[in-house]
Amino acid sequence: MSTTTAAPGATGTDLEKASVSWLKAASIRAGKTAIYVAIPFFGAVVAFGQLNWPTLLGTVVLAVILSYATSAVAGLPEVAGKTVPTWLALAERFVKTFAQALVAGVGSAAVFQDVHWSAILQASVLSAVASLLTGLVTSLPDTAPTASGAGRSGNPGLVTDVVPVVQVTPATITTMNINSAPETDTTPSPAGYVPKHVETGSGDTPTQ
Repeated sequence: MSTTTAAPGATGTDLEKASVSWLKAASIRAGKTAIYVAIPFFGAVVAFGQLNWPTLLGTVVLAVILSYATSAVAGLPEVAGKTVPTWLALAERFVKTFAQALVAGVGSAAVFQDVHWSAILQASVLSAVASLLTGLVTSLPDTAPTASGAGRSGNPGLVTDVVPVVQVTPATITTMNINSAPETDTTPSPAGYVPKHVETGSGDTPTQ
């Protein structure tokens, strides 16, 4: 079963990397689902005073299979390089976990003829709540940036924020030569202007 669509010009290596990324992301979700389902359903069977291991294991295995199937049908945003709002990612996990736990619980119990509807419903709600709480205290791969890659630019399964680079041009400093000759003001004097000090010649006393 493949969930990767070959893009124009995509090579076999690109498809292989995309498949590995999908398998890794789907396995992480399936593993979490197994934990979310196992703990509440274990508590439910213990509460009824009978620990039916085949039913419990069947429920967990079926939940894992349903998780993989859901990832294949609905797709994984983190693999496609997309991001979704946090509230949407949390709601999606809550609904999916509840549905997977409920179907797995009912299906496994029906096979072993040990259906306790109230216990299955309560365990399914607890599984969904556990998924929601986990999403609140941890970073979700489809909402938070990852350490490497560039999901927004097309690399599968990786998301990064682009940090703008500000280029600073250094100021130009002009040096002055103190030994250069002073500038002479060649602007003509106004008509009737008489300088206050007039130099009459070398060694003469200035007249006023």
